[in-house]
Amino acid sequence: MAPEPKYGTLPRSWDLSRHWPGFFCDQNKIRFHHAKFVEGNHGFILRPGGDDERNKQQSPPWFVATKSATSVILVYRSGWVTMEEIVRGFLDFGISFRTVLEVDKAPHPKSGFHPLAFTEGLGIRPNNFLPRSSDYEMYIADRTKVLRSSFGRVAREIGGIVARIASDIVPVSEVLDGPNYGDELVAYSDRAGEEKYYVGDFADPRSLNLISGVYHINSKNNNVLKHASFWPKASTWDVMGLSGDQWSPMAEEFYQSRLMDLQAGRFILHSHPEWKVRFKYNRAQTTKLIAGSERIANDFLSHTVAARSDCLR
Repeated sequence: MAPEPKYGTLPRSWDLSRHWPGFFCDQNKIRFHHAKFVEGNHGFILRPGGDDERNKQQSPPWFVATKSATSVILVYRSGWVTMEEIVRGFLDFGISFRTVLEVDKAPHPKSGFHPLAFTEGLGIRPNNFLPRSSDYEMYIADRTKVLRSSFGRVAREIGGIVARIASDIVPVSEVLDGPNYGDELVAYSDRAGEEKYYVGDFADPRSLNLISGVYHINSKNNNVLKHASFWPKASTWDVMGLSGDQWSPMAEEFYQSRLMDLQAGRFILHSHPEWKVRFKYNRAQTTKLIAGSERIANDFLSHTVAARSDCLR
């Protein structure tokens, strides 16, 4: 088995190689710093660069949060120099991110029913439930209502299958408006000894379930509920072989094939295990590839970039 590549041993042909002198992140254009996401993931906050007060005043009041070091490097490789360009680029690639506001105090944790959660998915159904055309039409109507609400912009930020569904309805301009409520803590950091919090709009899991068309199906003895859905749940998508750091051609092929089935009246629902098994593909290799890419990207940002331009201030 070939050894895993490391930043220090990358060949000269790689732009991230220590032997490649021309690639670095320009902090006068876009600045980044480390942050900790509430799920425990390490991540980054991207913000306008430089110390020009006029540049700061012309920038939106929000920043971009991402868990992906590879995505941070993509920003500099692509030459994106504004928050708007980063958001448009991430949306084009299908990269998960959040637009966030920087605040001095963390919001209270979310609990209970949120006004954007129209229903608990599509509701409870009996064990022998098979959706008909009327059920699918009702799902489309409810889903459209959610996506045309202020929650639609959150769905596009989430990435994966939910973002792909939302992209047919929610315009980019909705995302560029930035957070409407700032009622969910996304990440936090300690910058120069000062604790900062980064908040976005609440990514309500019940509204996410509705977008994926999730039903709660009774078991035969009616004491256990399982989820079965028209589309994979956001959490299910993350463990399928189609998932990655970007929206891939294979993912689009799946989306179009599934859409054709539904439009043709083939309303077969799948549970979380069924989605996971049916579309497993080579998940182990995909996970290993993404992890390797992230490791090298993090090493580059921590070592080379810090040494060249003091990016981690």
